[in-house]
Amino acid sequence: MSESLPEHLDPWRAAKSGLSFSGRLALDRLPRVSGAAVGSIEDPKPQVSYRLDFGRDESGLVLVSGKVRARIGLVCQRCLGSLAVDVRAELRVALVRTERAASELVGEYEVLVVEDDSMRPLDLIEDELLLAIPIVPRHAPGACLPPETTVEDGGLAAPADGVPETETGARHPFAVLAALRRESDTLN
Repeated sequence: MSESLPEHLDPWRAAKSGLSFSGRLALDRLPRVSGAAVGSIEDPKPQVSYRLDFGRDESGLVLVSGKVRARIGLVCQRCLGSLAVDVRAELRVALVRTERAASELVGEYEVLVVEDDSMRPLDLIEDELLLAIPIVPRHAPGACLPPETTVEDGGLAAPADGVPETETGARHPFAVLAALRRESDTLN
């Protein structure tokens, strides 16, 4: 097992030799992931743990398998506060040389086309982390509340769910539109 992850490697030779790489790297070495992150709540310098194993399956197909894991600070989409998320990805990627070969592969593997004899393992790690980040990160139910919203012009205040109350106290989804229309009519 090799501890240092090379910047570039020949995946076909790595598979033939059965190379494995594992270790940790700084999240800031992955610019697309660190751009999505707001920093870690617990760790000011978040790390990514990885393990990549190059080999072949029973049919001779070149595979990269392994795990990628990181604790990333994201923005909760409910309360807009910081949220630490454990992002984990299991890799089972088949490597092929052409798009045609990729289209012929249907099955249990993700497919990566490597047209020349070089690939960046960091790109593979970064792609897997990006795919594992939740689409809508948020705290557990009940752990946070949405921020209060107000409309400065017009003086209308909407409750946290964004639907104002009518005079009777019932929620009416078109009340804001009616108020805007009345305001528009008074201006004309």
